[in-house]
Amino acid sequence: MEHVQVTAVHVLGHLRVRLMFSDGLIRDLDLGPLLDAAPAFARHRRDPTFFSRVRCQDGTIAWPDNTSLDSFVLHGGADPAAAPPPRLIGEHRPPVEVTG
Repeated sequence: MEHVQVTAVHVLGHLRVRLMFSDGLIRDLDLGPLLDAAPAFARHRRDPTFFSRVRCQDGTIAWPDNTSLDSFVLHGGADPAAAPPPRLIGEHRPPVEVTG
């Protein structure tokens, strides 16, 4: 399977993001369940301003403290090893244009 990368991230609210992927998929996710299980993300959970500083980096999303999440998990292709997956709020894939 092709390695899918995050190409854009938009904060929808505290712990919620809209992610655009290199294969055209758009997912709205609640990252709360995933972040709740990891002590490294304590600041992200308690500080909405810090959470909102998320950015695209190296094909996934990351924060200024160099924490990041696996793009394959965010895309829905795998479950995290030691945490619940993010909660899917919505998903959209632009229609494929048929030519010829």
